[in-house]
Amino acid sequence: MEKKIIAKVDNEVIYKWQLEDAMQSYSLEVLKKNLDELTSQELTLAQQEAIEKLIGSTLFYLEAAEAGIEVDENEVNKNVSDFMKNFRDNLDFEVYLAERGLTKDAFKDYFKKTLIKEKFVNMLLKKIPPVTKKEADKYYEKIKEKLFLPPRLTFYRVYIENPDLDERKRFKSAFSSLESKKLEQLFAERIVKDTPSLIARTKYEEYIEKSIDELNYDIVRKLLATEEGFFTPIFETNEHIEIFYLIAKVMHIPMSEEEGKKEAGKYLAIVRLKKILDAYIDVLKEKRKIEIYL
Repeated sequence: MEKKIIAKVDNEVIYKWQLEDAMQSYSLEVLKKNLDELTSQELTLAQQEAIEKLIGSTLFYLEAAEAGIEVDENEVNKNVSDFMKNFRDNLDFEVYLAERGLTKDAFKDYFKKTLIKEKFVNMLLKKIPPVTKKEADKYYEKIKEKLFLPPRLTFYRVYIENPDLDERKRFKSAFSSLESKKLEQLFAERIVKDTPSLIARTKYEEYIEKSIDELNYDIVRKLLATEEGFFTPIFETNEHIEIFYLIAKVMHIPMSEEEGKKEAGKYLAIVRLKKILDAYIDVLKEKRKIEIYL
């Protein structure tokens, strides 16, 4: 990814790699898709949302710097170390930096600015009055018809950890022909449970009524795209090969009134914070010079 400047806020620059990362986050968190799965309209939306987020973040950083807000060097080092735990090893992290045209010092500086910005935003949030129970109850009445618990899934997972080439080949041979066939649960269960006798290190797990909040995003995406009684396509990485058999999915589960009022309080707090922060960003935009080069 080239280190290209796509925007400036005063003298603070925003790079193309930041935009790509922000678009990917928006795509996964909001649209529930990988970036390469978006339609042209969704891609435009992701880009617009990402650039607005980056400009807002930069505006907050500049305000924080102007106010003299600093973070301890030890805090920066700890957060960078924690971030590096997302990578398998130091080489993976070096690749991450190289793709963005960053040195370790430049990345550390970027992380420091992010922490300063977050410290400033947290100071702002503390000044906003919390949502009262009365406000949450009133908001609940307004949105209760839209409140549902996350979908729940019942399924089998069959997998091999660190498979060799022969195990990969045998696993694919055992399951590839079953991906597009609807199978009775008892028959599928027998296949799942018999697999270890065919491929020695194969493991299987049964997940009963598991909320999608408790599962890996890639697993959820595959299962939600699968009909009950079918296997998903085989999923393969360097570390494992796996397949899932979907027994059941329950999509719309009404919340109890007690649960609903708690969620209404959370939603209202988020809505209130977003409105206040967006309004503040609009004020800051008038104060700073913003240039966009897209």
